[in-house]
Amino acid sequence: MVELKHLRYLDLNNNAFNSVPIPAFLGSLKELSNNAFIGVPIPAFLSSLKELGYLDLSNARFSGRIPQNLLVELKHLHHLDLSNNAFNGVLIPAFLGSLKELRYLDLSNAGFSGRIPQNLVNLSYLSTLDISNNSLTGLIPASLGGFSLPRYLSLSHNRLNGLIPINLRHLSNLHFLDISYNSLTGNQINGTIPLSIGEMTSLFVLDLSRNKISGTIPSSLGNCVGLEALDLSRNHLSGVIPKSLENNFSGNIPAWIGNSFHSLRILRLRSNKFIGKIPQQILNLTSLRVLDAAHNYLSGSMPQGLENLIGMKNEQMTNYILHYGGAIQGHYYEENLIMSMKGLVFNYSKTISLLTCIDLSSNHLSGKIPEVLTNLLGLLGLNLSGNNFTGKFLDKVGRLALLESLDFSRN
Repeated sequence: MVELKHLRYLDLNNNAFNSVPIPAFLGSLKELSNNAFIGVPIPAFLSSLKELGYLDLSNARFSGRIPQNLLVELKHLHHLDLSNNAFNGVLIPAFLGSLKELRYLDLSNAGFSGRIPQNLVNLSYLSTLDISNNSLTGLIPASLGGFSLPRYLSLSHNRLNGLIPINLRHLSNLHFLDISYNSLTGNQINGTIPLSIGEMTSLFVLDLSRNKISGTIPSSLGNCVGLEALDLSRNHLSGVIPKSLENNFSGNIPAWIGNSFHSLRILRLRSNKFIGKIPQQILNLTSLRVLDAAHNYLSGSMPQGLENLIGMKNEQMTNYILHYGGAIQGHYYEENLIMSMKGLVFNYSKTISLLTCIDLSSNHLSGKIPEVLTNLLGLLGLNLSGNNFTGKFLDKVGRLALLESLDFSRN
C-alpha cells in the first residue's frame, strides 16, 4: 500500500482477504469498517490506530480471545461493533469499561459467555448497548441501573437468571428494554415484575417474554404511557395484562389499558380467560390498528362508539418496520404478530404496519352487530364468528372496500 497519509476512512467490507497489511502510518484513521477475513485472532494493529472513533468489525469471523489491552489506547472510540463473530465462549473483556467515550456498543451474537462485567456502567455516554444472543450467565448487574444516557438495552437470548434489578428504574431515558429469552424470575419478594418498571416512563418497547416470571402484573405498568410494544408472553403470569400470547390471564379486561397506552397500536389478548364486557375505555386507543381478543369468555354487547378507533378509519398507505436501536446499523427489534385471516394463520412482520383488523371470535358476545363498524374503512380483516350476535347482517358492509377477510359465522 502506498502511504495514504490523509486517509481518514477505510472500508474493507465484503471481501475474502486472508490478511491485510495495515501500515503504521494509518494512525490518523478515524473510521474502519471491515468484515473481511483479516486474521485470527483479532489483529493487533488496531491498538496503534489511536485516532480511531468508529470501529466496525462485525461479521468478520474472528475467533479466540480479544487481547485484554487491545483497544485501551483508543481514547476517542465512540462506536464499537463486534457483533456476529465467533469468540468461542470468551468472556466479555473488562477493558471495554475503560473506553469512556463509547456511545454505541454492539456485542450481539459474538460467542461470549460468563458474566456481564460490572464496570460497563463506567460508559457514561453510552446510548446503545446490545449483548444479545450470547451465552452469558449469572445475574444482571445492579450497576446497569447506573447508566445515565442509554436509549437501547438488549440482553435477550442469553442464560441470565435471578432477579430483575430494581435499579433499572433509574434508566429514565431508556426507550427500549429487551431481556427476553433468559431465566429471570422477577423481584425478590414473589418473583413478579418489579413495581419499579412503571417508573421507566420513556419506554417505547418492553419485552420480558420467555422467562420464569410469575405472579400478577403490576398496574404501575400503566405509567409507561409511551409504550408501543409490550410482550410478557411465555412466563408464569396471572391476573390481567395488555398483551400476551400464552399465559393464563383471567378476570375483566382492565379499563386502565385504555386510559394509559394512548400510543398502543396492537392489543392482543387472545386465548386467555377474560370475562365480562369489553371496557368502553378501549375506544380511547385512537392509534389502535389491531384489536384481538379472540378465544376468551367475553360477554355483553359491543361497546358504543367504535367509530372513535380512528386508527382503523383509513387505509395504511406507508409500510414501515417497527424498529428500535442503532440508526447506523438498521433495526434491532422487529415487531411481529400472528393473526388468523382468511381461515389461515399468518405471521406478520415486514408488513405489520399495513395490518388493520378486529378479531373478537369465539367469545359470548351478544346483541346486534353495530352498524358503525362500517365506518372503519381501513379494515382488512373482521372476525366476529362464534358468538351470540343476533339481528340482521350489516347493510353497509360494502363500504369496507379494503376488506380481505370477513367472518360472521356461528352466530
